[in-house]
Amino acid sequence: MKTDSFSYEQLEQLTTTLAPQQNPDRKKLSGWFAGIGKLIGQMLFHPEYEPRVWERVDAKGEHYWEVFDPTTTQREYFASELEVRIRLDKGAAYRY
Repeated sequence: MKTDSFSYEQLEQLTTTLAPQQNPDRKKLSGWFAGIGKLIGQMLFHPEYEPRVWERVDAKGEHYWEVFDPTTTQREYFASELEVRIRLDKGAAYRY
């Protein structure tokens, strides 16, 4: 019976050549899980029923505020941030 002896360097080379290569399907799957994780995070921390607020500037250069309520799909416009805050506080009282 013939036995072969290998040096440490030869064994190291052998293990690196036999090491499993990165599977492209595994990359696709990990990307899919990352996308699902991002979607869940958005759903938990940015609920779709929360009002959205934008500060806009009209053609005259004047600032105004736009509030969109996704639960009613209504848009409202306000001249000041204080008016927006009052509107949001009133809306929050009706939600809970």
